[in-house]
Amino acid sequence: MRPDAKATQRVYRKRARRYELIHHIGTRFRDTTWRQEVAWLSAIESGARVLDLCTGTGLSAIEYLKVWEVKGIRDLRIVGVDHNNEMLAVGKENLAHLGLADRIELVFGDAMDMKRGQREESYVSFEDSSFDAVLSMCGVGEIEEPTLAFKEMLRVVKPGGRVVVIDVHEPVKGLTSFYTVQRWFWQTIVVPNILRRFWGAGDPSGMIYEIAETTFTDENNRQWAFETLVQVVRTDSWWLSLPINTIGIFCGKKIEQSLHSNRIGV
Repeated sequence: MRPDAKATQRVYRKRARRYELIHHIGTRFRDTTWRQEVAWLSAIESGARVLDLCTGTGLSAIEYLKVWEVKGIRDLRIVGVDHNNEMLAVGKENLAHLGLADRIELVFGDAMDMKRGQREESYVSFEDSSFDAVLSMCGVGEIEEPTLAFKEMLRVVKPGGRVVVIDVHEPVKGLTSFYTVQRWFWQTIVVPNILRRFWGAGDPSGMIYEIAETTFTDENNRQWAFETLVQVVRTDSWWLSLPINTIGIFCGKKIEQSLHSNRIGV
């Protein structure tokens, strides 16, 4: 189930100013922990340039900075890309209020085409291997063709740089003894009502499997792929975070495919 791009745009225009509160409440504030986990997995160093894809209001970028400050990482630059101008406008107001506008830049762009291709001039474009890390939290479900976005993530991250993505995932049997309850919520409430009707989104469950198989061939005919570092589905007990309590996590490092083979670790 993929999203309806026009419906998704309408939803986010309508809910831009309430997005952060709605997301917190809908996940019982677990989303803050997920955003910070993305930052911990990024393995960046001081002076890094980071891309936050599907940044929305920049909430994830703000949480990333909190983690990196604790780790003593300084002098970095975050570029947040989103396809919804209303979300970006709210984000820019928030960053100005927090005094972070000089550290986090929010720009209009398309996750499926960051080389711009046939896009008009208003869309941002990035060169190959231009970021030390590419991160995304709960954005894959809103992308019309996520496989194109995965290829773009691989293209713009530097060799050895990491791509980290976290999004919601369908319940998996065997993870907890509450699978039956979780599955019922997923099928009857989450997919049709929260993902599709409320957010206009698709089901991002396949994300952590599809992205691991992504490849990109550059202009010099060098083929790049991901060395999978983390590929896991994790769930909370049902009473902690219904209706959404299962997430998929992917963390991969860009490698030249001809020299390495993909491996999975946790």
